Amino acid sequence: MPKQNETTNAETTENDRSIADTEFERQLAATLAMDPVERVKRLETMSEHLEKDLENLS
Repeated sequence: MPKQNETTNAETTENDRSIADTEFERQLAATLAMDPVERVKRLETMSEHLEKDLENLS
């Protein structure tokens, strides 16, 4: 059985992921509402950020 501190850390990590997912979904919805040229630029920027985040996790 995990200790209370380990459980709290796991819950905090899950909450942080949930907040990040929510923010990403908000940004994606806003991007999809843009005109096509701006949408492509924004999606490229978001993709670059995701690649950097993935590299940082490795």
